[in-house]
Amino acid sequence: MQAWQAVAAVVLAWILYGPAADGWFRFVDPRVVRHVRGAAAPAPAARPTPAAPAAPAPAPRLIALTFDDGPDPRYTPDVLRILREHGVAAAFFLVGERARRHPELVRAMVAAGHLVGNHTRAHRHAYLLTPAAAWREVEEGARLIAAAGGGEPAWFRPPWGSFNAAEWLAVRRLGQRPVMWSVIAGDWRAGTPPEVIVRRVLDRLATGAVIVLHDAGGAPGAPAQTVAALPAVIRGARQRGFEFERLDRLVDGWR
Repeated sequence: MQAWQAVAAVVLAWILYGPAADGWFRFVDPRVVRHVRGAAAPAPAARPTPAAPAAPAPAPRLIALTFDDGPDPRYTPDVLRILREHGVAAAFFLVGERARRHPELVRAMVAAGHLVGNHTRAHRHAYLLTPAAAWREVEEGARLIAAAGGGEPAWFRPPWGSFNAAEWLAVRRLGQRPVMWSVIAGDWRAGTPPEVIVRRVLDRLATGAVIVLHDAGGAPGAPAQTVAALPAVIRGARQRGFEFERLDRLVDGWR
């Protein structure tokens, strides 16, 4: 085999292992949760009056709120406080090393009724990992989250939303359910004003939407923008007839 053929073979193998596998799992594979179709709560019946028959009240359209990259002691407590004040149960996809450093925040999430999922050990991009390293990222992330008090994660979201073939096999082997999103606001970028985050989320909402925001990571100080935007996101969604359901309940209720 000539040198160029060897190089071409390596490049082809990497494409199949990384970008090609990622494209399939991210956009096509039906086992990956991206959006939940048909997610509307049963419509409560309005009370009848003597003058008019009962009419069904509009059913709230259900959506799920999720957070990536935490926990972070600078921002996660504020996110938890806002969710508590507004009565919202969310899903937090945690980085294992951060969970190890801040187990008190992991326990606070669980105590408040939120779902805790796996976001790998150290938030490394799937394209840059060997098969063995990718497997360890998934496995160690789950182990560290469980050790921090989050229980054995049943849900998984890949860093940057990117899979490789080995990562997928590890997720399936551990019995974790992969989930992406249908609404993303770019809140991890520097200089994104809270009002822009709010507008991007609300403009893209639909029944069964899975929203991703970030309570850690990204550009320096970026999660502060998310914290500032969060109350308006919740209020605005409800004003538009949506209601928040925890991710696992939303999915399991409408499979």
